[in-house]
Amino acid sequence: MSQFDMDITTEDANTGITVRAALNAALQALISNSSGATEPTTKYAFMWWYDTTAGVLKQRNSANDGWVIVDTAGGIATDTIADEAEITLDTAKAGRGWAMAGDNEEYIEFRFTAAGVVTVISNSANAINTDTDGFLCVYDAGTGIRIKNRLGATKTIRYIVNYS
Repeated sequence: MSQFDMDITTEDANTGITVRAALNAALQALISNSSGATEPTTKYAFMWWYDTTAGVLKQRNSANDGWVIVDTAGGIATDTIADEAEITLDTAKAGRGWAMAGDNEEYIEFRFTAAGVVTVISNSANAINTDTDGFLCVYDAGTGIRIKNRLGATKTIRYIVNYS
């Protein structure tokens, strides 16, 4: 795991040893996808970050103001979220996904359009594609697709999202 600001400064260039150390740090960060438990301090549009806490590979968006989930380790991302909390998926992309709350208490398989239309493929009784109390919800929140826990208690949400 390595992160580096990718800035080789004048101070770094004082000697061959410091230049080499700075270049090695930059290369290690590139090779490891800037992996770490927290996001890199210095961020650039389109840079990669492997979030070791969530087990998710992310890429910085073109506006350099947010992260886009690209892939999940082992295919499954896991977040423990309180009742009424939500997970925001990438915006303006079409794809397909699957989410499960708790220990297979509720599940939903879904697809979504770039315009935010969510269609249920299969689901348990308390998983739907609207924001409704008492359910595991996958819906268009107007600013992107959300997976929301409205089951009345904190739940571990496991999910897979594949963008097309």
